[in-house]
Amino acid sequence: MKKILATLSAVALMTATTSAFTANADYIPTVYFTPQAETDSEGTLIISREELAKGLTVTTDVFIDDTSKTCWSVDPKWKCASKFIKLDNVIDPQVPYIPYAYAEEKDGELKRIRHSTACGKDEELNTMFFVCDLGTLYTDNSPLTPYGDNTNDYALTSFDMIFNKNIPYGEYDVYFLTQSEDYTDQRYSTVSMRTGDESVTSIPNVKNLHIKITGANKGDINNDGFIDAKDATIALDAFSAVSTGEDSGLNDDEFFAGDVNSDDIIDSNDASAILGYYSYLSTSEGELSIEDYMNQQ
Repeated sequence: MKKILATLSAVALMTATTSAFTANADYIPTVYFTPQAETDSEGTLIISREELAKGLTVTTDVFIDDTSKTCWSVDPKWKCASKFIKLDNVIDPQVPYIPYAYAEEKDGELKRIRHSTACGKDEELNTMFFVCDLGTLYTDNSPLTPYGDNTNDYALTSFDMIFNKNIPYGEYDVYFLTQSEDYTDQRYSTVSMRTGDESVTSIPNVKNLHIKITGANKGDINNDGFIDAKDATIALDAFSAVSTGEDSGLNDDEFFAGDVNSDDIIDSNDASAILGYYSYLSTSEGELSIEDYMNQQ
């Protein structure tokens, strides 16, 4: 069970009678991500190099699963540690009003009635937050009311993951903050639930989003997201090793990345091409991929 952070006295909030809405003290809701893209059987988002060729944006929904339906405040915060995946465009579903987990309807129209929402991002830290709450525990003497039958029939909010086309192949995560990570006293994900005459605030259970980038980027032999002189040096070192009867020292992905002219060998021609492309990137907008650059030579 996640650590219970605090128990808030109902007297400090508002005097009210005990409601039928009562959370089990041991129960904690779960927050999770669902990308609007195909995932594998384990929920991993797999992205190929071909999909990244011209840049890629994947919209992702944030859900809460609260079978107790006792939350009066929901405040998830999330982050991606990679600079190659930018988090952007988090949605406040009440501006404009759209169906979401706790949308409220009156006279056949979605309207702001009992609760409020807020959202935001920190571009430098690549973090986001969304909060939905009643302001006080006993507003209208009941917790947040799901718009559907269940709290996860509709998303809380959504946001975009913007992928840099040069992202190194490998594995990444977009994850909920469950502790201070970037600085002391950094706020992290919480949920507050009714339990009798009081409220319990907890870190929610979380299901993070795992991402796998497949396919090496031509020219980026060391897989650091950049094509530069370091890669040309690696290509020359590999060529020198092979020329003296030694192994190139490259794995399959590194060899694919180094063989920029696709002639099944790595030699000085590849190193020169990498240096030429690096020079092109340094003196232009860099709109051409290395493949397109090679085709123009």
